[in-house]
Amino acid sequence: MKKNISAILILFLVVFTGMGKGTLYQSFFDYRNVNTATFLTMEGWNNEQKHVLTILKHSFELKDIVSTPRDTAFRWNGMKGQKSLYSKDSLILFFLRPDDAVQRPCILLTHGNAAKYRSSWSEYMHFLCIDLVMRGYAVAYYENPSSQDAGMININMPEQQVQLLSRPRNAFYRGFQAAVAAQQYVIAHRESLQVDTSQLMAGGYSFGAFCSLMLGSADTTRNFRDTLFDAQGNYTANARYDIPYTKNIRRVFSIGGGLPKDDTVFYNSSRMGQFIDNGDALQLLFLHGRTDNFISFDLTKVGESAEDTLYFFAEGPRAIQNQLREKNIPVATRTFVNCRGGHQFVTSVCSYDNPYCIEQFQWPHLLKPPDSPLSDTNAYFKDAYRDTLLHYISYMLTQTDDMGFVIGDFLREAVLQAPGLFGNQYYFIEPENAYSYNTPQGHYRVKELDCEGNSIPVSIREDKSSADAAVKIFPNPATDILYLQSEDAMEKISLYTITGQWLQDFHPDGNIASLPVDDLPAGTYLCVITRKNGITVRPWQKFR
Repeated sequence: MKKNISAILILFLVVFTGMGKGTLYQSFFDYRNVNTATFLTMEGWNNEQKHVLTILKHSFELKDIVSTPRDTAFRWNGMKGQKSLYSKDSLILFFLRPDDAVQRPCILLTHGNAAKYRSSWSEYMHFLCIDLVMRGYAVAYYENPSSQDAGMININMPEQQVQLLSRPRNAFYRGFQAAVAAQQYVIAHRESLQVDTSQLMAGGYSFGAFCSLMLGSADTTRNFRDTLFDAQGNYTANARYDIPYTKNIRRVFSIGGGLPKDDTVFYNSSRMGQFIDNGDALQLLFLHGRTDNFISFDLTKVGESAEDTLYFFAEGPRAIQNQLREKNIPVATRTFVNCRGGHQFVTSVCSYDNPYCIEQFQWPHLLKPPDSPLSDTNAYFKDAYRDTLLHYISYMLTQTDDMGFVIGDFLREAVLQAPGLFGNQYYFIEPENAYSYNTPQGHYRVKELDCEGNSIPVSIREDKSSADAAVKIFPNPATDILYLQSEDAMEKISLYTITGQWLQDFHPDGNIASLPVDDLPAGTYLCVITRKNGITVRPWQKFR
């Protein structure tokens, strides 16, 4: 890949007032916005409603698939996937990706403690898994040992072993083992899953965030010495495939999580390992609630120091960032702080002084939507109680849309080797405080003040290429010849795959060009046009 591909985008600083509302709905995958080809067939809905209803419907189907006793392959609209047993201790992996033959980057995604991974359609991370695939990623959404369903595996274990596994040190170790086993599974099946294993990413929520951060930062030569990992033995023991462990996760996102620290009376020693060190070339994204009562945004410890190993310490985002800065460790971080958010990062419908809503815990009682086509005149949407629950879950799913947009943009930098839209180290956000039955959207808006009211610079880089009309490209899709017309002279046209692989350069003479594309396989491509007045990126599709 050419090193200068980072110059693809023309970037401008603008004040940013919303995230989910900035999402584009389009007919191709670009790793940040949502592809409308993934929508269920619907009548009478706008794109955002289609986005929410598609996630809702598929989340029910996801639960049905992972709860089946056998491995299962399936196809959805514009997406395909399978459910597999990925570890020796019967944990399940749900793999989903766009329904095409493109070698795609893969996200190793997992849930938080006590999640109902198999038995509930409303597990919070189900929604994010589907949303990220709609943006162009392959997602290996794996069950970790902290789920309620995985806990059933422990029923037949000796009592002594159950107690051992309940302690934080051992829980972290088992979570890391699960993360390694999921990574080994994807590597073993990289050809059939059509994933690019040189671009593996990781992410998770709460306990899953710990697993993901450890997967990206821990290594055998430094972090495993004198830690719970070294004491417990082989961290690849539960992997189904005998593949050497390789530390190749470069981008990690953490939702309401941090890194484990000391769990003894030694206040700040870290017998669990100094996980991030100078050998790491990581990029970390933290999505954290300011009022998180489990992993403090500012502080180091969780619970209280004690000799009892049931207590432990964890570093929250600011503690990690301060440590990186103090030790000059070259790990880049970006943090979004939800000033009204708790441990889940997403905000409850009833978290405000709103006397006109019922508690949000009722929306998991929502029934599965009917089969396609989903018409706005369907009787399902006419039931008053059900309609109320739909409004409540749309509040959460619009925030999930914003999370997918931010995470997609953060990971997209690694895929296309181009700067993302968000350039600051910190962003402070809050949901729109306008919930009512008629306006259920919960989109986040970036604040001009931090959570304490201090002034902060709030800006993003605007990708002008998506709206720049200076260059026209046609026909799109193209079959044999692709034509370009520019308002000013074009100096160079570079062709890339959608994953950023350079294909060919053309040097046109003037402001009109014709490119032969008949030898290219069907798929989505990028044209990077260098002009006298700047650089423009144009996606286009090859049709055969």
